[in-house]
Amino acid sequence: MDVDLVDVLATRPAHTSAASAPTFRVVAQSYTHDEGHEGHATRAPPSLPPSPPLPLEAEGPVKSRAASPDPDRPTIALLAPETKADMQAKRPLEWDPLSLQEIETATAIRGWLGEEAFAACPADLLITFIRGYAYRSDAPRAACAYLEQSLRWRQGAGVDSTILLGEAPPRLAACDRLCVSGPVGEDRHGRLVVYDAFCRAPVSELLDAFEDDDDFVRHMVYRREALRAANYSRSKRMGKRVYKVISIVDLQGLGLSHLDKRFYARFKRFSSDFGAYYPETTLKTIIINAPRAFTLFWAALRPFVHPITAAKVAVAGSNYSAALREAGVTLDGGVDQIIGSPPTWSSVLAALRAEHGPSELATGNLLLAEERAALSHG
Repeated sequence: MDVDLVDVLATRPAHTSAASAPTFRVVAQSYTHDEGHEGHATRAPPSLPPSPPLPLEAEGPVKSRAASPDPDRPTIALLAPETKADMQAKRPLEWDPLSLQEIETATAIRGWLGEEAFAACPADLLITFIRGYAYRSDAPRAACAYLEQSLRWRQGAGVDSTILLGEAPPRLAACDRLCVSGPVGEDRHGRLVVYDAFCRAPVSELLDAFEDDDDFVRHMVYRREALRAANYSRSKRMGKRVYKVISIVDLQGLGLSHLDKRFYARFKRFSSDFGAYYPETTLKTIIINAPRAFTLFWAALRPFVHPITAAKVAVAGSNYSAALREAGVTLDGGVDQIIGSPPTWSSVLAALRAEHGPSELATGNLLLAEERAALSHG
């Protein structure tokens, strides 16, 4: 479960060969690392192998079903409710090999979805859904149900064309001007640090710049897909898997106008969609330049927020250097970069497509060699 500012405010391809399919070898280890104590890990992360090319059959929209999926596959409507005990589960570090339990979950998902849909699923999404729902008592069923929902959405919205074809939404320039966003640094483990500022522009201008909420979300999806590509490239360069980011949310300019119902509804939709379709991708959210009223509001609200969400949020005012240091953040251009503007996601994606090629990027293949080898035996 990930967190956005609105999460806080909301509480008022065809068959592939064994070499190219996401397959695993059983890694009989149990991982209990907690993200808050990741600095204590002593084992060196396994290196990522070269990624096989995306099968040609998968270069269209991701298919959400195979020719003969399991008729008993889980659905969201039939999932058991979360329990308080679920929240206590610790999570592995991103670069930890998939555990035996995670291997079993992947195997179950393959059986429920069928071979074709499973092979077409980007590997990074498979990992994040498996780990994002591992805290639940019905983890395999929940991971499968929510993953299939995401695959259906990606197919219907044509999301894969962002990376494969480099298709940018029509109002990208206005989006970049009104909703400043981009990579600004890294943490001590090499994760990207991403900056977002949605309160700089007048609310009326931001609302009028997009046709409707769907249009706004389409632009946000473009950015998130560019971020997926950036994480893939960074993982390959570092030789270890990373898929989470540290999010810096700048509230400078936040005022009463942001209580506009249309603004709230738009960002609520954005936050809700991304929580469902991109789970387990935010390590921590640092809210900076928060007005005192917001700080007091968050202190009162925190006990009522989902505990996994609340644990990821740090609220700071204009003196946020200590919060960044505590999170191990190093900014590429120093604090001045936050005051100014980061690189745009369109420029980032264009460079990555030129470096890796769109087919390679679209696989999201962050699987380790031993992980690829195992499902063929499973």
